[in-house]
Amino acid sequence: MDVSLLTTILGTVASIAGVGIAAVQSVRLRQLRRLTHADVWHAISTTQSTIRNLEHSPALKNDTAVAQAYAKAGEIFKHLIKQAALAERRFSEATIQRWVKEEKIYGQWQIAQARKQLFGSDRQRETVPEQVSEA
Repeated sequence: MDVSLLTTILGTVASIAGVGIAAVQSVRLRQLRRLTHADVWHAISTTQSTIRNLEHSPALKNDTAVAQAYAKAGEIFKHLIKQAALAERRFSEATIQRWVKEEKIYGQWQIAQARKQLFGSDRQRETVPEQVSEA
């Protein structure tokens, strides 16, 4: 067996192995994205619940610690909405409308926070913002 044939065989085997490894990594990446996406939406739901509870607390106006917790929950929500927007393949006004329809976000403040992500540095604005009804 000459050297060129051996090199060709080894190269072919390495190429086939590389394709197999790439396929496995693609499946793992999809699974990781799906889990991360689910975790982000769980955290958003938990944060929404915290915000709702604090909004209805009589201590919100009188207790600075409660007011600070409310403000921090709002900041966490903003960060999580950004993560959710980045996780979308094509984030647009239609995505926001779908989130409202699926009751993932609600209220004008939450919708406004999502719309702010349309103007992110690495995103193009795909549509003109419309009024989104709070389904």
